[in-house]
Amino acid sequence: MKKFFLSCLTVALISIYSIAWAEADLSLDDTQKLINNWLNAAKESNITKDGNSAKYGDFLAPEFVIIHSDGMIRNKTQSMEYVKKDLHLKSFELNNFKITKSGDIIIVTYTNKASEIIDNKHTSNEPKPRMTILQKQGDRWLILAHADLDPLNNE
Repeated sequence: MKKFFLSCLTVALISIYSIAWAEADLSLDDTQKLINNWLNAAKESNITKDGNSAKYGDFLAPEFVIIHSDGMIRNKTQSMEYVKKDLHLKSFELNNFKITKSGDIIIVTYTNKASEIIDNKHTSNEPKPRMTILQKQGDRWLILAHADLDPLNNE
């Protein structure tokens, strides 16, 4: 009985500490780097002659969904196709990062000042709010969802 109790106690302590370690293994700096690398992959997919968006897709969870400021919603496959054909990201600057963690989910808000062409139209290079949701799947943090949030025009 004593061995059983000690075994249960050991498993419980390992579980508790594993959860704490899992939450702490992606710092604010690491989160910023992950999002920066993801956007660099989008930028690189525009440069390659074959429009390869595989590297961009490597950052995305299979369940990935994105909503754009025009209301268009895309899944992972559709987003990869969009990045390959319709998005031309020239440069970007990310700032004002804030993160909220809950278990294996991290919600990230930030601003993105980008120079880009979407559907052959130049976008404003004013900083725009963004929200990216990360989820730990296996031993990797993947992007589960992303929202482009353009401020309302108050004219």
